[in-house]
Amino acid sequence: MKRLTSLILAALCVVGMVSMVSATGGAAAPTAVEQAKIQATAYAVIDDSTSPERQAEIYAARNRLIFGDQAWTVDGAVSKFNVDTGKVESLPEFYDLFPEEWAIPVIDTYTVAELAGSSAAEKAARSSNSVYYRTTRKIPSETETGWSTSPFYHFQVDEENRDVGVTVTSFALDRNALYNAGFVDAGNQSLGWVPGLLVKTEGASISGLGLNRSYGVVVSMVKTSGSGQILVDYADLISADFTPAG
Repeated sequence: MKRLTSLILAALCVVGMVSMVSATGGAAAPTAVEQAKIQATAYAVIDDSTSPERQAEIYAARNRLIFGDQAWTVDGAVSKFNVDTGKVESLPEFYDLFPEEWAIPVIDTYTVAELAGSSAAEKAARSSNSVYYRTTRKIPSETETGWSTSPFYHFQVDEENRDVGVTVTSFALDRNALYNAGFVDAGNQSLGWVPGLLVKTEGASISGLGLNRSYGVVVSMVKTSGSGQILVDYADLISADFTPAG
């Protein structure tokens, strides 16, 4: 406990020092990646002396950071892309942001009813490829489900070396709404998280997919839940100018 308290105080001191330097016109404020590292330091250590209650608090705090407003990926799998231009933005690696003691999270098995499964009609409406999926449903907000939003759709690719993308193409309550997206593997272990995407304009993509392997897609709205249209497909079919990263 003493060690954890020291880490928290150290992290707060660093944040305070950075703020003071920035305010006096010195060094620039930390980047989003640097800020995430500072915040993560406070929750880096759990040892034998940590009570179960405190462990639960620490894990919850970690997950608020992991599934917060900083994008990340695992082994370069997930990227952010612009639907209109096809431009792809690489993301920082999970362990470039967070301490090595932290496990890459497995999404909770909690399922939002409105996002569970695919109806027979929706399956019949798919195109000839195994990835395509378009649906209009209620999309939960991050405040409703937090980091435990379950994958609403799983897919397997029928072509190697081709990225898959997801985008919210419309949202009934606000055409300028923001949403979060991510991908998981067959065991629901996270492969990347991309928060604050603009509806219709931006999306998340995943690369390096293997044949006969299952992947899941996670989507939540940043502020308010509501009805929205979600599209999953090969990224170059979502954006004609899509160019894979790397």
